[in-house]
Amino acid sequence: MKIDFLDDDHIVVFLTLDCMLCDEDSMPYIFQILGKKLKILYDYDFRGYYHVYIYKSGNVSVLELEKEYDYGKADFDVTMFLNSLLLYEFEDSEYVQGPKLLYNRKYYVKLDEVSDRFDYLEYGKIIYGDLVDTILKRSDSFLFHK
Repeated sequence: MKIDFLDDDHIVVFLTLDCMLCDEDSMPYIFQILGKKLKILYDYDFRGYYHVYIYKSGNVSVLELEKEYDYGKADFDVTMFLNSLLLYEFEDSEYVQGPKLLYNRKYYVKLDEVSDRFDYLEYGKIIYGDLVDTILKRSDSFLFHK
């Protein structure tokens, strides 16, 4: 699990386990575990109303949490994008062998091609959502198929 605080109201969580995020019944359990982890590591409490966008591809999930407003308890509005195309961004063209996309002097491959490497979160970045479409449309060279 990797957690990035983009600002006070925007958190991105990267999960590399095949937890059942596509199962609606497991959502309260997932948010309870995540809430405990955030409290212990960052002294952060879920309070307020959050929009949660979940992008899932294989055994990797990205949770993007946007806090809309504060109030006493935590409430989550979840939107899931199952079977999303996730890209892996890296700067050294030799880090990953094979076909790559090149966009803004950075390289991209499908996340599935590197997700079995233990160090991929350390040396690169997961790209998800609308930015994936932008990269696919504007990349200098299209070197792999969707």
